[in-house]
Amino acid sequence: MTYRIGVDIGGTFTDLVVYDEATAEIRKTKTLTTPAMPEEGLLAACRERGVDAADVTHFLHATTLVTNLLIQRAGDDVGLVTTKGFRHCLEVGDGRRADTYSLQWERPRPFAPTHLVGEVDERVDAHGRVVRSLDRTDVERALRVLLATGVKSIAVSLLHSYANPVHEHQVAEILRELAPDVYVSLSSEVDPRIREYQRTSTTVLNAYAMPRVHGYVDRLDRALPVRHGINYMHSGGGIVPSTVARRFPVMLVESGPAAGVLAGAFLGQRLGIANIMTADMGGTSYDVCVIRGGVPEIKDTVEVEPTIPLRTECIDVMSIGAGGGSIAWIDEGGALKVGPRSAGSHPGPACYGRGGTQPTVTDANVVLGLLAPDTVLGGALRIDLARAQEAIRPLAGQFKVSLEEAAQGVYRIVNANMAQAMRKITVHKGIDPREFTLIPFGGAGGQHAVELARELGMAAVLFPSNASVLSAFGLLTADLKYTATNSVWHPLDAIAPETLEGYFKELATRAIASLHAEERAAIVRVTADRSLDVRYIGQSYDLRVPVDDGPIDRAAIYRTFETMYRARYGVALGDPVEIINAHVTATGHLKRLELPRAAGSRTRRRPRPRGARTVALTGQAAPVYDRGDLAHGMRIVGACLIEESDTTIYVPDGCVSEIDAHGN
Repeated sequence: MTYRIGVDIGGTFTDLVVYDEATAEIRKTKTLTTPAMPEEGLLAACRERGVDAADVTHFLHATTLVTNLLIQRAGDDVGLVTTKGFRHCLEVGDGRRADTYSLQWERPRPFAPTHLVGEVDERVDAHGRVVRSLDRTDVERALRVLLATGVKSIAVSLLHSYANPVHEHQVAEILRELAPDVYVSLSSEVDPRIREYQRTSTTVLNAYAMPRVHGYVDRLDRALPVRHGINYMHSGGGIVPSTVARRFPVMLVESGPAAGVLAGAFLGQRLGIANIMTADMGGTSYDVCVIRGGVPEIKDTVEVEPTIPLRTECIDVMSIGAGGGSIAWIDEGGALKVGPRSAGSHPGPACYGRGGTQPTVTDANVVLGLLAPDTVLGGALRIDLARAQEAIRPLAGQFKVSLEEAAQGVYRIVNANMAQAMRKITVHKGIDPREFTLIPFGGAGGQHAVELARELGMAAVLFPSNASVLSAFGLLTADLKYTATNSVWHPLDAIAPETLEGYFKELATRAIASLHAEERAAIVRVTADRSLDVRYIGQSYDLRVPVDDGPIDRAAIYRTFETMYRARYGVALGDPVEIINAHVTATGHLKRLELPRAAGSRTRRRPRPRGARTVALTGQAAPVYDRGDLAHGMRIVGACLIEESDTTIYVPDGCVSEIDAHGN
């Protein structure tokens, strides 16, 4: 027997999914996350499932390690080597303020503070010509000053190194001679693109994460010597081998949300659904993403903190503070608010009985009858109705309404917040949500999804068969993927097609080499996709334009850009454009994953409910079904509650629920 394993380490739980490659059977396990040593929770999940490394063909992993490390600033300061005159690059930033009108706002402290910045007297111009050569003595002086402070990692970001990295490579060689155990991060490798501040910030963040990620990856490799090595989900929607994860840990910054989106895209492709909106509602946040034509929307920058950019390819997931643990509160004007603060897992919602007393969305759902006062998560947690009622009671007293009416207020407000987020990634971008199918997942998603779909006019909601561990399942659907990038910065009508073709060939070579950095990867075939960042001359923002295979056609590139610009902004200017960056994304396709088929008869028959429960939203009793009793072809007309050990689905009246061939 051989298995493919996906593991997603979240802030509260570690989810493991085992896929039997012979039978397509899927098994899942949840264990508590161990924040201090995340691999311990992962290994505990493997032991619980009896995983033998010898039987594992692919081990795919998503983690919040890098995200938490950066958000919590849990690492050590890093050193930075930069060109003379650019010592204060990180402090000056790009001139933006997170809050334009606040007199109290302070710029976040750089991850490489000024006293840990060393300057070297060198200069390369924007065309890659060496204006002033690097002096070894000068470099050694700057490095020795930094090393004397005890830094474990050093970033190197020299002016215009994206055009010619020779000086950065020389600095790295000297550093390895002086201190072979110190980690080094080069901007010409991490983010070889124009815009000095963004490139330097990204390189420093990469250096900041390197020591922790190196140790984590090494420990996992020793503990799990699987056949094709451990591969890691990166934020752009692919997986990379451990060798790449060690060099570029910032690629892992949003790996968990990316895996969930991939699962949605995979389900859409297998079921013939082109346009999908994924919605992950966990304990703290609500993460939504648009998938059009089977392809998720992509962005190239995230902010670790306000005004601190991290420039890496990333699936465009919008997150708001709306989850099961989001706290309901009353503002100074007496209005009811929900979120963004969360009770988290400790103490958690009041109904968990772990010491929480503040009213949360989960408490409201218990009072409304959407969640049963029963055990969840395989008996590890028991919902206490009385505690939920006590938490909601102050809200009811404040507004002089019943407990159920107060809980309805919490439910409606959090739904309004989530619906607004869904509009921002669709309507605000010229996308009609009525053309999309909603795929909700996460422990809290099922109680809100159908109402949200109705609010946006969406006709269908697909509840996956493994909704509570869908991000871990999404890992099983991923392919190896790596994007190589470089700045071009040239007017489109003035660049020779042969020159542009040369850029693409060099980038393709680099990207494909990164795929094969781990020799054990079982790649079936390799494809390469080309794209350009294009903008009207004089603008400061660009659009990612796909470029077809074959001879370069500048007119076709321009037409595609104008079409995309019109779709985004409602107008096309017809002005000359320039190319800013070129990209090649190499994909190493792994063996195709097959969806398991659900057991049961193909005949359409109504299942038998195990009971009924009054839902306070309507005041009517809704039949309650156990999802494990639902088989392919079964159909439910009208309102119902469908329960699993770790989530509940609420379907309001006026809907039809049907089980498909794969248990969705």
